[in-house]
Amino acid sequence: MRRHRLQRVRVVAGVVLLIGSVAGLVWGAQDNEDVGSTPTTRSGALPGATVPLERGLAASECAGTPLSAMFEVAERKRQLAVYTRQGNTFSEVIVDGTTGKITKVEALTRGAELTAAIAQGAVMVKAKTSLRTAVGGQEDRGDHNMRNHNANLMEDAGMRKNLVFGLAVVSVWLLGGLLVSAQDTHEKAHAELAKALPSAKVSLADGLTASAREGTPISGKFELEEGKLQLSVYTMKGDTFSEVIVDHSTGKIAKAEPITSGEDYTAATAQRAAMTKAKQSLQTVVDTVVKAHPGMHAVSVFPALKGEHAVADITLAKDGTFTTVSESLE
Repeated sequence: MRRHRLQRVRVVAGVVLLIGSVAGLVWGAQDNEDVGSTPTTRSGALPGATVPLERGLAASECAGTPLSAMFEVAERKRQLAVYTRQGNTFSEVIVDGTTGKITKVEALTRGAELTAAIAQGAVMVKAKTSLRTAVGGQEDRGDHNMRNHNANLMEDAGMRKNLVFGLAVVSVWLLGGLLVSAQDTHEKAHAELAKALPSAKVSLADGLTASAREGTPISGKFELEEGKLQLSVYTMKGDTFSEVIVDHSTGKIAKAEPITSGEDYTAATAQRAAMTKAKQSLQTVVDTVVKAHPGMHAVSVFPALKGEHAVADITLAKDGTFTTVSESLE
């Protein structure tokens, strides 16, 4: 039964991503044809939108590390949909195509969207540069070649349409295996974490409280490091960040290391942006959520901005089942 469910997921996910890719590419080619020889949009922005892709990716980083992005139309407005990852939490961030501001952040908790985000996350873990950096390089080259844009416009549009179908076939073929593999890896990680959690004598809230000696807690999670359970908390003190490892048996700080670069620094910066608007501590909201869900244990907590409001996404576990709930930090 499980294999059949995964096969259905990969089919649905493949169809969703295929339709989105084909629509986006063909639509982009059609827009290029419509503007004729007088393009009016900035390099990197979809015709009809004024926000370059790089700027939209930068805005979405407050919700986590960007995994993918695509311009789309909703209610006759151009917007940028970005999938992000923060720890074990995946979200869809909607950026207004005109203002560049985030209009909505929603957690991805199930279905084809979560499966796709997991697969994208598996790829980005091995990436040596961020999507924003990669896109920025492309946009710079696009600006340099803008003078040649008009001459190649119609030819480029026709080539896109011809290439779409070949790329789509290859993408679905590769996507199927990747999605199933990523889903299996995600489920295996959750199963292994669920087995290890009962050995913890210290709660997530207790770990957050203990780590406060190194700064204000801005996120925390139980995780497996080289097969061993550990409680990791990110803290901030002024403009510096640290990762604090709390002994899950004694509640004492085992190690504290500065966070100065890489994906951890990007995540900590986004978490700080959310916590600056918080009126409650992470410890308080975790205690509140755990009390509202008897028998469940808090596994992780990550702050995020949803629109203009700060919330905490808290993952709970019980009998091997994981559930993520959102609680206001204001």
